[in-house]
Amino acid sequence: MLPPALPISSTGWIGSALSLYVVWKGKRMGADHQILQRMLGNVAVEALVGRVPLAGDLFDTVFKADLRNIGMMEKALASRLGSQ
Repeated sequence: MLPPALPISSTGWIGSALSLYVVWKGKRMGADHQILQRMLGNVAVEALVGRVPLAGDLFDTVFKADLRNIGMMEKALASRLGSQ
């Protein structure tokens, strides 16, 4: 039996790619640079901690980077629309 080509799971990469899609949509919707940096930080934390077996899964059920990012984006865009 041959070892896998990459020592990491492909599902982690798929999840990170989907999370980056949320960040990309935020950029397209006009979220400012600071919000985008925080969103990328959330994705990075979730991706790194998610690599730890079992503990990463437990962390992922609580942290919810995508929901945090969507909430930040909605709040920033609502405040921008309210100030116009």
